[in-house]
Amino acid sequence: DQGGEKATNPATDPNNANNNSTGSILRQTLVAPVKAPVKAVATTAKVSAKAAKAVGHTVKRLTSSKQDFRWEELQRIEKKRRNILKRAEEPFWKTLTHWDGTVLSHLRTDTVLWLTVAIYIAIRIAAREGLPDYVADLDSGRMGIVGGFLTFFIVFYVNQSHKRFFGLYGHSMACKGRIFDTATLAKTCMPQERALRLIRYMNAAHAAAYVGLSAVYPSESYFNHIEQTFQLLTLEERARMDKIDLDAGGAAYRELIVWAMYEVQDAKNQGLLDRELAAMMRDQ
Repeated sequence: DQGGEKATNPATDPNNANNNSTGSILRQTLVAPVKAPVKAVATTAKVSAKAAKAVGHTVKRLTSSKQDFRWEELQRIEKKRRNILKRAEEPFWKTLTHWDGTVLSHLRTDTVLWLTVAIYIAIRIAAREGLPDYVADLDSGRMGIVGGFLTFFIVFYVNQSHKRFFGLYGHSMACKGRIFDTATLAKTCMPQERALRLIRYMNAAHAAAYVGLSAVYPSESYFNHIEQTFQLLTLEERARMDKIDLDAGGAAYRELIVWAMYEVQDAKNQGLLDRELAAMMRDQ
């Protein structure tokens, strides 16, 4: 439910005149309208349309990038990241010899770091002339507390960063596996046109879910290239995604998931899937 508007599936909407138009063979195969239209179930929105729109604009503003990444640039960035991951298998001494992909390249231009170093150098120079009495009264125990807290904070932060990375990686791989399992069931148990449409929706939802998570993955270059290359959406379906705004939040990929659920439920209602198999595909 986006902006108080009822979610519908363009491929199964009987009121959509474009579904009756003559298209390419691929489009006729993937987007053939079903015999019985799916009844959309209206859901109660937890937040008002105005608040949801404001949140979407905030996310879009925070994740917007000054650089418009082209697909070739995205491939170069991904290749660079994969090379960095391979360094985990290298010996410890060799890991320290790398410059690209490490924090050293960022520390080189870090203002806070160089300001701290400058203050330290200034204090050391002033110490040659003599320090105030209150500095001499500071014992090493107090400095040890500060050092211990700093060490704990760094270790905790690094562990949390690694935990988040491996958690997100695990979710991504699990999503890939679930799509493969559902696609296998759909291909073997459903008519071809329904199976291909369900597979399109699942892959489109998977790709759309990454839009906006980073400035490197905008809809203009990342999602558009994938969607056009693999023909994941029709013109009507893509118009719906543009209306929702892929860069404004997660509403777009959630609606694609709803479309996929419509396909499974409608196939069950028409007797193409039994109750157990439909429940298994919904759980996936």
